[in-house]
Amino acid sequence: MDPNSFGAFQQQITRNQDELKDYLKDLDSWKESISKKDRSLAEKTDDATQNCNYPPVRNSLHKKKKIKRKKAPISSNHVEPTKKSTKIPGYDFRAWDKYDVDKALAAIDNNHSSSSSYEEDTDEEWEEERRKQQATFEKDQGNDYYKKNKLVEAIECYTKGINCDPTNAIIYANRAMALLKQEKYGAAEQDCTDAIALDPTYTKAYMRRATARKQLNKLESALDDYKQLLKLEPDNKMAQREISSLEQKLQLSAEGIVVPIKKSANERSKKPLVRIEIQEIDHNEVKSKLTAAVAKTTVHQSAETKKVIAKDAESFSKYLSTSKNADERDKSTVSTCKKQTNISSPSDIGKITIPTSNSKQKSKPAEQSPRVSPRMPANSYQFQKDWKSVKGDLDLLYDYLKTIPEAHYPKLIGEFLEADVLKIILLTFQQRFLRDGVNITSHMIELAKVKRFSMTLMFMSGSDKEVVKDIISKLSSIEGVHSNDIQTISRLYDV
Repeated sequence: MDPNSFGAFQQQITRNQDELKDYLKDLDSWKESISKKDRSLAEKTDDATQNCNYPPVRNSLHKKKKIKRKKAPISSNHVEPTKKSTKIPGYDFRAWDKYDVDKALAAIDNNHSSSSSYEEDTDEEWEEERRKQQATFEKDQGNDYYKKNKLVEAIECYTKGINCDPTNAIIYANRAMALLKQEKYGAAEQDCTDAIALDPTYTKAYMRRATARKQLNKLESALDDYKQLLKLEPDNKMAQREISSLEQKLQLSAEGIVVPIKKSANERSKKPLVRIEIQEIDHNEVKSKLTAAVAKTTVHQSAETKKVIAKDAESFSKYLSTSKNADERDKSTVSTCKKQTNISSPSDIGKITIPTSNSKQKSKPAEQSPRVSPRMPANSYQFQKDWKSVKGDLDLLYDYLKTIPEAHYPKLIGEFLEADVLKIILLTFQQRFLRDGVNITSHMIELAKVKRFSMTLMFMSGSDKEVVKDIISKLSSIEGVHSNDIQTISRLYDV
């Protein structure tokens, strides 16, 4: 190569490198100046936004959907806005005289109201659509967790989906399936019930609710669910199988047959079966062994311990003898009462007759035991105990009921109220209280407040209702009894 041309080529390369450096330097300076301007503009914008408290833009994160709407019918009071607003010159006084200010204000108000309602409707519908999309997203995420057997996370996602869209029956049914896997059968049943309420033709909800009810031992309800499922899907083999199985179980339970428990291989106990041999033991041999063991222990006991044991044994034997005598005395009293009184039904109370004979009882009636004045019972147990001794004599029962304030009837009678008990009390009210002119309106009303009164009233016969009617008619003739109380008693006793 020629040395002159090589030198020229080298000079050319050097100039090109210098020009490239100058170009890059200018570019860096320009870039730096632009970034400074950008920062200054951003600082000015931040200062302006801080000084001006503008409200946030609604739905700024989501793009609104524009909905085409039909034009509303034009009313008679509607004012058509002018297509092009013409400005009236200040010197044209005749035009200002003809200008209708009220008409212009009405047009502005109509335009503002129509635009605001359109925007509000659009926002509500868009919010509803957004919630439904969020519910679908949560449902899909819950399905993914369910496939990975992460049941807790799946239930959380389903719950969020239900909160976003409570009208989606599928999410309720999916959460019920996860609850079934967790063996929470009561909650699963409730979710299936909610899904069926939203969509009565949802077959999966019926199937899952039937499974939950079957585990809860609600066999009849589960059978109804399988029958409803079979109506919706007549070719469902599983529903047919379950219906036949449940009907067989219900039939066996109705007949009182004990059904063996059948478990799958993985649910059975892993412990091996043990054969237990049955041995016959002589009772005398066991008694002798026990006596020997007791004698062996008493040898090593101290004198004080022996005294305490002997004292306890003596007191225990006395207690047994006294309780035995008391039982025999009660039995003899009951047997004599049964012989002397012929009570075949509660209606015979008050008509008790003592048979006459030529014995000493006829010549010495004054030797009968005096009647013991009853006391007010302290609790329901004492009332039940006293009732057995006073129910056979209306006079004694009358004295006993007079000791009890009527406000204590619900507390003392409580669960003890039966049809025969109610009948005897009403007979006492009729034949004893009203005979002495006692106003028993409060007694009748408080008696109706007893827990089992409404159920006991269903078992009252026609003769019992006649007793109540007679009481009401006699109460109406007593002075001071209000008609409102009579109506209340009639309503409570269903007469």
